[in-house]
Amino acid sequence: MTKFIKMLPILLYPYLYMIILSVAPLVADAAPESISSKINIYDPVNALITVVIVHVLVILSHISFIVNAVKGNYTGKDLALLTMVCKLVHIPAFILHFLFGTLGLFASVWGIVFIAWAIIIDLLTIFQTGIMSITTAVKCGKEKVLSISYSAIFSVLGFIYCVDVASSIYVFIKTTTANKKGVPSS
Repeated sequence: MTKFIKMLPILLYPYLYMIILSVAPLVADAAPESISSKINIYDPVNALITVVIVHVLVILSHISFIVNAVKGNYTGKDLALLTMVCKLVHIPAFILHFLFGTLGLFASVWGIVFIAWAIIIDLLTIFQTGIMSITTAVKCGKEKVLSISYSAIFSVLGFIYCVDVASSIYVFIKTTTANKKGVPSS
């Protein structure tokens, strides 16, 4: 369970902007007037600070993920499970971003902002889970669950939209069956 708690910033990354945009006005309303004027999330400086904090948390989560993999705290199966769950949790966000981008087509000049924003968030999310796929593929290669060529293939597939989910599911199934058999498989 603590594995998933450490991964919360990555799991929630594509949803964080929605959470922040919906919670910030509530916090500002509940705060005293002197503080309320300083918490305005729509202020560009506060928005930039929020973005930096979110990305620092995500980077720290990735570092924790990689360090735990290197130290041997996570097995290949653990990493495959974390990667698969992370990619599956992001599917509704990708659908929502697609809808925002589609709405951007019907908006005026601001439509370009919607489209660019949806694309940037999606690319950052795929990049982050791609890093997880590389870590998982390398660990599974070292454990001889995947051959070196399969590890390289799955490392690349982790960065390709839609294919990344299927490959993470395949790697998880592969690690599960290899652990049940007790014999490495490629």
